[in-house]
Amino acid sequence: MGTMNKNQKGFTLIEMMLGLAITAIIGAAVMTVVVQVFTSSARSNAHLNAVTEVERAVHTMTRDIYMAQKIENNLSGKVIELTWTKWDNTVNVVTYTLVNGQLRRTYSGVETVVAEHIAAADAEPENYDGGPVTLTITATVGTNTPQSETRVCEILPRPSF
Repeated sequence: MGTMNKNQKGFTLIEMMLGLAITAIIGAAVMTVVVQVFTSSARSNAHLNAVTEVERAVHTMTRDIYMAQKIENNLSGKVIELTWTKWDNTVNVVTYTLVNGQLRRTYSGVETVVAEHIAAADAEPENYDGGPVTLTITATVGTNTPQSETRVCEILPRPSF
């Protein structure tokens, strides 16, 4: 290596350490913003999924409640059981059950999953008298920051003739 001339300029150790410290502070701020964006995105996605599951459950149950002529919800292990008679005197029975977070619909012996992540599903009144049915559905989605959505709907079944 050659000899260093006294007129040559360079960075001192203090200037290098100060530059590194400023770079570290800026990097930490950028990482904080990135983590917040990903966290809020995960929360938003979980809430959107909860809303979608609740809306799916409410839509399907509302359609069946509109048709119902007899509603029972005081049954062991069932959320609600709906019965109606078609024009050709065929009796239809639809049963909704809540199993391991899945709202299941059974119709003509075929069981389908209506919605998932359902934490609670309830239909009132217990003794149906032809008036409105209050349907309460809650979905919870997510593990780290769970997001919940609850909908309460009042549904008036078709009139009996």
